[in-house]
This record gives sequence, C-alpha cells and structure tokens, in this order.
Amino acid sequence: MHTAVALICLLATACSFAPRPDRMRPDPVPGDLPDARIAVGDVTGGRSSSFWTGPHLDARTFAVALATALRNAGLSGAACRYRIDAHIEDEDFSGGVIASPDSGVGLTVRYVVTERANGVPVWQETMRSGSWIRQHEVFVGVERARRAIEIAAERNLHQMLSRLIPVLAQRAGDAPAGTTASRR
Repeated sequence: MHTAVALICLLATACSFAPRPDRMRPDPVPGDLPDARIAVGDVTGGRSSSFWTGPHLDARTFAVALATALRNAGLSGAACRYRIDAHIEDEDFSGGVIASPDSGVGLTVRYVVTERANGVPVWQETMRSGSWIRQHEVFVGVERARRAIEIAAERNLHQMLSRLIPVLAQRAGDAPAGTTASRR
C-alpha cells in the first residue's frame, strides 16, 4: 500500500513540474547600450502547471527568464532607464500535451517598453514563436511538452531582443547631451 501511494505521489510530482527558466536562454543579441538598461515590470498571463493539465508557462517563470535574457544581453543594471512589461497572451499545443508522440507549442507574448521617468511607451510589439519536439528527441510526453514550452519561450525572448535592441540603439543616438550615447 505504501509503495502504491509513493508511486502515485512520484508520478504526480513528475507530471506537474513547470518549465524551468534556466532552460530558456536565447542566443545573445549584440548590443552595447549602456544608457538602455531595462527593469522587468509586470509579467502577467500564462497558467500554472498541474498534474491534470500538464506543464504550462506561468508569469513568474517567464519573468525570471525575461530578467535573465535582459541580463545576458547586457540590458539590466542598477540605474534602469526603461521598464518592460510582458503579457503571455496565448500558449497553444499542437498534438496534445501528454498523449501525442510529438509536441508542438505556440507562444504569443505582448511586450511594452516604457520610459521609467515619464511612463511614455517607447516600443510595443506582440511576438509569436513556436517549437516542435519529436518523440525520438524526448521520449516522455510530459518532458517533451515541457521542453517544447521552454524552446518556444527561448525563441520568443530572442525575437523580442532582436527587435528591441535596434530601437534602443536609435533612441540612444537621440539621447540628450551629457549621456554616453552623445559622446560617441
């Protein structure tokens, strides 16, 4: 009896693990923008993982991944000029979460970057990314779905950085006298 209960608890725990933010690392996007530090603001949307629904991307996990992506791109620091808010609008599965031999995930996130000093939006865009994991790549269905979510989030963050950095670079070029950007 104790073995059966332990097995059920182990299975429930294994099936409810959420995606891990440390596995959502986008490729670095080049940018030397000392005046374009960004603080992570509100991250909303998504949904929690559970035994019954399988793995999903929640706001807290994505906030950690977003902060890590900004830090790795050199866009975080003590004195942040900008704030980024993100809302996970949609996470859809193709092929099913657990029962399917292949798992596909589409992820839609809305990003808004504002000036911290005045709250004026300087950039906003909705990014759609996806990934597809085959059965031979990751055998266990729950782990396959979890990894597909992590890859979709990683791609979404890379897309966001690729589109945001040129905007920030252009704004740094328009920076007022006395800033690092004007001394170039």
